[in-house]
Amino acid sequence: MDNVRPSLGMIFNNLDEGAEFYKRYAHNIGFSVRSLTGVKDKKTGFVIWKYFLCSKEGYNQPTNQSMNGGKSKRLKETREGCGAKIKIKRTKEGKYEIKEFVEHHTHALATPTKRHLLRSTRKVNSMHKAVLFTCSRANIGPAKAYQLIKHQVGGYDKVGCTQKDLQNYQTGLKIMISDYDAQMFKENFERKKELDPSYYFAYEVDDEHRLKYFFWADGIGRKNYATFGDIVSFDTTYGTNKYSMIFAPFTGRNHHRQCITFGAAFLCDEKTESFTWLFEKFLEAMGETPEEFEHSWTQVVNEFELTKNEWFSSMYEIRHSWIPAYFKDLFLAGLFRTTSISKSENSVFGSLTDKWLNLVEFWVRYESIIDRQRHNQKKSDHDTSHSLPILKTNHSIEKHARDIYTHANFYVFQKETKEENGSIIFEVMTVILGNQSKELYLIILWTMWLIAHGRGIDAIPSYYIVHRWTKSATCSLIFDMDTVVDEGCSQIQLANIEISELWKDFHGCAELVGYDIDKIRVLRNGIIDFKKSLLESTNVCVDNKTNDLEAYVESTIPVKIDIHPPKHSITKGSGKRIPSGKEKAIEDKQKRQRLCKSCGKYAQHDSRNCPMKEA
Repeated sequence: MDNVRPSLGMIFNNLDEGAEFYKRYAHNIGFSVRSLTGVKDKKTGFVIWKYFLCSKEGYNQPTNQSMNGGKSKRLKETREGCGAKIKIKRTKEGKYEIKEFVEHHTHALATPTKRHLLRSTRKVNSMHKAVLFTCSRANIGPAKAYQLIKHQVGGYDKVGCTQKDLQNYQTGLKIMISDYDAQMFKENFERKKELDPSYYFAYEVDDEHRLKYFFWADGIGRKNYATFGDIVSFDTTYGTNKYSMIFAPFTGRNHHRQCITFGAAFLCDEKTESFTWLFEKFLEAMGETPEEFEHSWTQVVNEFELTKNEWFSSMYEIRHSWIPAYFKDLFLAGLFRTTSISKSENSVFGSLTDKWLNLVEFWVRYESIIDRQRHNQKKSDHDTSHSLPILKTNHSIEKHARDIYTHANFYVFQKETKEENGSIIFEVMTVILGNQSKELYLIILWTMWLIAHGRGIDAIPSYYIVHRWTKSATCSLIFDMDTVVDEGCSQIQLANIEISELWKDFHGCAELVGYDIDKIRVLRNGIIDFKKSLLESTNVCVDNKTNDLEAYVESTIPVKIDIHPPKHSITKGSGKRIPSGKEKAIEDKQKRQRLCKSCGKYAQHDSRNCPMKEA
């Protein structure tokens, strides 16, 4: 213990070294350290002297509420007038020397099993931050992230911080984002546009330069629309950000019958002009014009004699708020209620977002969802290319269906197949588009009576094959948008990639050493030696909140702010539901009754709103 005990005249190279030395001593003894503001030289700016005290030095000042007998938070006394401290002073040589040392404490010291809870030795380090950032992208909060760290390091005493420390750290980052939020959100898309010319985004601000609308669609989303744009579902969802802006994704369905996102937007309100702006930008991004919509709409109305249909007429009146691809080529892919697609996808967005997110935090979660969505499509492509479903019959027409359709569509095809007396029969499937005045029946894909054996047909006729359901649906060359290389990534993204590779290498080494104690020690000593060399280096990365924030949101802090965060939106999805009379009565019954000084009864009121007083 004597080798870490402070003594008068002890010399340090700098003030930080002296502070760290006293903190290590305090941890070994069992107390926490805080510092007083030091005295600086006005000419040079160097600290002349500084005190480091026991955290229990002095006394807590009473608050106004506690002095007046009012309600206050359950604050705790943490100071007891302890006089333990050291004073460090700058020497003529530019080093720092201990000039005063008071060792005695007036309170009990922390036991060895509780020293990890001492405040001055707790710190949110780079490992904690890496886990917190990773968990945040998967919508895992700091509480669960802390539990993951605890299990990873082997116990609470080895974590190095408390759960509250981790929560406070994340809160601090969120506060830092506030003023930069909209600007960082916009600059993020500008960088993506530079790296990928096919990236599209558009936005609009109000008179106060606050964000009103924002729409975006990346190259892959636009390419997917060109292939699968015959099914488009649009629906709004709420509670995805702290401004209560409406999140509006455009959703489709790929050749594996999976949901895919073509683009998405934020809107500040639900007015007609807001949706008009959005749909115009969507059409602009996807390369469709209003003239194309007018032509397609007229075809639908004339073919199905819908001129006098009130619902279709009303929809035409608000055609600027409608999606032309809904009725493109009159193909609805077996599903008229396309909002069910949106509901399915919105539930996914809802599971990974919450109403406390900044825009840039939302974006990190959004990218995670899109990555998962596209990974699922690649996995389905792989499964379709490298495996074959089991046939129910020996007929060549079923084999032909297996060869051309993706697995998901073949199973739908196979479900409608049966064999009778050596003949293969396909049941009639119809899509019924219902409204009160008329029913429309559309024959799609396999919607036919066909006795293949009797007619000698051993393959599906080409005019019954819809290309968008086949294995080759994505093979047609539309335009190349998958050419972004790693060199185009931001420095932060490249650093994150390298850190991921570093973790892989570390875990690979840990796997190789296994449970061999000697090998574990060799690996650990090698890491410790390398850490020492990094600490001695003059190029050590500075640990500050700015770097942390940029790593957290994978974006840089803007130098200038042109776009301010949006106002809090008032939408139908942002308010609380009005409780019923029964719910109010139950809530009142559960409230603690208090003594009314006017009527002298225990009730749900007090002297200010007593019924007797009003009478």
